[in-house]
Amino acid sequence: MKSAAELDERWVRNHQAAQVRLDLKELAFEYLGGKCRVCGYNRCLSAIDFHHRDPREKDFTISTKMSWEMIVKELDKCVAVCATCHREVHAGLHPQLLELEVEDPWY
Repeated sequence: MKSAAELDERWVRNHQAAQVRLDLKELAFEYLGGKCRVCGYNRCLSAIDFHHRDPREKDFTISTKMSWEMIVKELDKCVAVCATCHREVHAGLHPQLLELEVEDPWY
């Protein structure tokens, strides 16, 4: 069984890693305009998704282990949308944000 000190240390590492991911998401969100492309929502970063306009162009999932330059190349293929609008995009309610899904029956 792990000691309380080991568990505390693990919690600290996990918390620090989560903060780094959150900071990266905030930078990415600001890079893409800082609000939902559809409705303008900008209150809770956890409610923001990055939608690939053409899923065939998605090269990777953004990670903290990548350079900002690599991340920007991937972000340039995306739009920031809130969780609600993202679901609506995939339901076909915002065709202006779809490049592939409307045409591709396999998506």
